[in-house]
Amino acid sequence: MPVLRQQLARQHGADATCPVSTAIFLRIVAEAALERLGQGVPMSAITPFWRVIAQRTTLSAKLSCGDDFISLQREMEAAVPD
Repeated sequence: MPVLRQQLARQHGADATCPVSTAIFLRIVAEAALERLGQGVPMSAITPFWRVIAQRTTLSAKLSCGDDFISLQREMEAAVPD
């Protein structure tokens, strides 16, 4: 998430972003994506939040999918050839 925060700050001409606010909004995005997945929306059509949420962090532990989902998605993407 630090890289995301740096990019957001740079993109908007700010010195920094709030880590708490960024985490809150990132969790909202992740839970919305998981809700859509639960409604049958294909994985390819949801926001790939697992790319910006680090594994085994406070934020990943709070998600309804758990940390294992993030690990699995990262492994699956790594196995797909470019």
